[in-house]
Amino acid sequence: MAGREPLPRVRPPWRRRALTPSRFAFWARHGTIPPRSVNSPANATPLYEQALRALRERTNFERGDTPMTPARLSVEPMRRLLDRLGRPEEKLRIVHVAGTKGKGSVTWFVDALLRRAGRRCGRYMSPHIDRIEERIALGGRILEPEEFGAAVLEVVPHLEGADGTFFDALTAAAVVAFARAGVEFAAVETGLGGRLDSTNALPKVAAALTSIGLEHTQILGNDVATIAREKAAIARRGVPLFSVSCPNSPEGKAIAAVAREFGAPLLVLGREFEARNVRADGAGLLVDVETVRRTYLDVRLPTGARYQVPNLALAVAIVDDLEARGLLANARAALERAPDPLASDLALPGRFELLRQQVPPVVLDAAHTLESLAALLDAVEETFPGRRRVFVAGFSADKDHNRLSRAFVGRVDTVVVTQAASLRAAPCSAVATALRSAGVPVVEKPQVRDAIGEAKSLAGADGVVVITGSFFVLADARAALRSG
Repeated sequence: MAGREPLPRVRPPWRRRALTPSRFAFWARHGTIPPRSVNSPANATPLYEQALRALRERTNFERGDTPMTPARLSVEPMRRLLDRLGRPEEKLRIVHVAGTKGKGSVTWFVDALLRRAGRRCGRYMSPHIDRIEERIALGGRILEPEEFGAAVLEVVPHLEGADGTFFDALTAAAVVAFARAGVEFAAVETGLGGRLDSTNALPKVAAALTSIGLEHTQILGNDVATIAREKAAIARRGVPLFSVSCPNSPEGKAIAAVAREFGAPLLVLGREFEARNVRADGAGLLVDVETVRRTYLDVRLPTGARYQVPNLALAVAIVDDLEARGLLANARAALERAPDPLASDLALPGRFELLRQQVPPVVLDAAHTLESLAALLDAVEETFPGRRRVFVAGFSADKDHNRLSRAFVGRVDTVVVTQAASLRAAPCSAVATALRSAGVPVVEKPQVRDAIGEAKSLAGADGVVVITGSFFVLADARAALRSG
């Protein structure tokens, strides 16, 4: 694309005729943008409303009404879209994160640590929990509705018919927002896979791979090595590629092969960087992270969930490497000195999010793979030893419910199965049948609000309620908990 002239801009989107809404009422009840996100916030503007209508017109694989197949996925429409926008991505230093479990956490951590170092940083993550604009943040602040609407509507006129998807539009809107705000760095999470994901059209200064497991096998492949190759294809020649996978595992070997193919330096947890001396202190975890250059002492995690330790080490190693290459300064101060005693800037919504004010306490965690469920159960047992544990769980229909059910065996008192208001949600009966077949005590409550009430009753004041599964379930749960 070098040397090509960008296409001329069209008229500013705020002067264009408003787009016609499509099936608004239906998607307000069932779409991937949950009802509380479709309904206007108190500070919504006409620009924001127009942006939501425009997004509803795009092909949306998240929503579940359009089948996702390998033939439907391509990074090329995104590349052409960025060309037509004048290549705003070239103004950014992007840290690109892929993986099965933990990619959202690493994206969040990198953004927070770069901001600690005094850098203006953007963050792009998916999916959202409460509101669609959560996906894009500037300086740690979620975009205001007016800002979100302006960014989306700058992109919309440049979309190519049916080729420009909902996710393409949001990814480009994030890049436009970052470039307009003059951010130095952007932490960007892949949507699905890596090789064909829209985000892989972006240049990068670092690429990172969190843990790899079986997911979206109909798209990414039927074994972890094949899936790892798809995700590792975010690599670029000369750009460091960070990985937490064991070098001798099938996925680790696949990642190493892709790194060699792309000519990307590979830095691996346990080899070039390591997390050591992990200890709990009542307010979370303290971790020492060792890189090839130095050891960072007492880096705090605001949660007792040990599954976040490799993700923290990965983020620290990335920031350390950026300093080593002269792209950043003050890494030690940024990594060892949190802005507050609890390191609240590293606390993620929906990742072992502990609501202590609830009785009994409630944990929100969007675990929806076997590996992430096992890690969540470990964290719950360590944080709440000896307490009655009742889970509220609802999963998407495309998940292997029999496989997921095995994670709960012998580790929970009861699972209350529920169903989110999403076309992608699995029926309660299907998940409940899988759990019963595995020997797990089950109660069915299709409405998320009812499921939470039942779980609290079963757990008692001295127990703990854990709400898990899809982000759609967490969204519905948050709404129910807010309204009492």
